[in-house]
Amino acid sequence: DIASARQSTDNRGNPAVGVAMKANRSAEFADWTEENKGQLLSIVLDGRMAESPATINDRLEGEFVIQSGRPTGFNPEQIRDYLTIIRSGSLQLKPKLLFENTIGPSLGESSIQTGMQAGLWASIAVVIFTLFYYRINGLIAVTCLAVNMLMLAGILMFLGATITLPGIAGLVLTMGMAIDANILVFERLREETDRSKGIAQSVKLGFEKAIPTILDANITTFVTAFILFKLGTGPVRGFAVVLMFGIATSVFSVLVFGKTLYLFLIEREWLPSVAMGRLVKKDTNVGFMSKAKVAAKLSIVLVVVSLAGFFAAGSDTLGLDFLGGYTAQVRLRAPTSQGAVAEAVGSVFPGAQA
Repeated sequence: DIASARQSTDNRGNPAVGVAMKANRSAEFADWTEENKGQLLSIVLDGRMAESPATINDRLEGEFVIQSGRPTGFNPEQIRDYLTIIRSGSLQLKPKLLFENTIGPSLGESSIQTGMQAGLWASIAVVIFTLFYYRINGLIAVTCLAVNMLMLAGILMFLGATITLPGIAGLVLTMGMAIDANILVFERLREETDRSKGIAQSVKLGFEKAIPTILDANITTFVTAFILFKLGTGPVRGFAVVLMFGIATSVFSVLVFGKTLYLFLIEREWLPSVAMGRLVKKDTNVGFMSKAKVAAKLSIVLVVVSLAGFFAAGSDTLGLDFLGGYTAQVRLRAPTSQGAVAEAVGSVFPGAQA
């Protein structure tokens, strides 16, 4: 007898659940609720009470709301549960469970291990290079990176997010962007130090001059991730979510925590020097802008050649999601590695993915 259920608001403006009855049943339901004012109305699904009973406060016409007894109304999860129950119960046909299958992680175990190893080795490589080349500054960068990862992990845990392989890729990319932001600050810091500025002044100017570049790089990446989240599905959205939160925590950890840490060390005179490695000589002067036209023309040529090569390859560059084809689900008698399954399937169907 339910025509629709949606998120609505009560008379106080708090989140509530809106319900609309079918036209041919609304009058009967309204008369029944008028006769039972003050009584409890419960939602029963599959013979069980699905939610806590609600009190009938008035005659319920064709449309009405279910409101919470709390001053702030229902939270999003409660509203989602209500809508799921009401919409499921309004189906004309009741589903009957015929078969239940639980999928274990055995086939994806190798992928999980590979992804975790990639993240671990990426972390080690970033830390070693940063400490070796940027010295005390690298130690500050690693500290910022640790704070960044802790904040990101806390956000994901608070949201109850599940880490997937694309999510791990987002974490690795976040680490790279966080270190990149630190490096922008360090190189500006180097320039100010070369001009014989004091440590405190060099740190101040280094952060001030690096902020526009850091914000430009991170905002454009955030916009790209947001578009992926809005238009993508499944794993793509997971990657985008981790990347968006990672960008936010990276900017905060570098521009707020990093600068605060520098000022803390300078105030206590624990930072005698900001010296760092140097691959290019101090007095090197390269006229990059004089080659701007040549670089632009070369970039256009490379883009055109790349696009031409992509389209010339045709279907070889596209996967099953774009080309269509067949998928098969195989039930194994014993746990088997993904590599063994891929090898067995590939021997029968060349080019198949497992």
